[in-house]
Parts: sequence; C-alpha cells; structure tokens
Amino acid sequence: MIEEILKRRSIRHFLQKPIPQADLDEILEAGMWAPSEKNAQPWKFIVIRGAERKAMVKRLKEGIMRNR
Repeated sequence: MIEEILKRRSIRHFLQKPIPQADLDEILEAGMWAPSEKNAQPWKFIVIRGAERKAMVKRLKEGIMRNR
C-alpha cells in the first residue's frame, strides 16, 4: 500500500470531456464505502452536468467573491 501512496499525484488540469455514467457510478459507490465516525455515513452526493453545471459554477464564484 505504501507504494501506491508514494505514487500519488495531484491533478490540476482536466480534459473537457464528460465522465461516462458507469465510471461516475463507480466513483460514487467507492465514496459511499469510505469510513466515517461511528459509521454515521453522512454522505450526500450531488452530480451536476451540462448547462446546470455552468450556472452553478457561476453562482459559486459570485458567492466566493462576495465573501472576500
């Protein structure tokens, strides 16, 4: 396991192509298996795609700029 930790990378640039639904489902499933305090599992996942995503990013940026 230490080998995998040492090979870890931080990705800062992403391709502009959508993630296939099957891959997204697998990622979300893995996230639900993550440990939590007292097995509370407080997970809430929200997936936003397409035009909704662009609108949400705009609203988040506006909120961040307002709070600076």
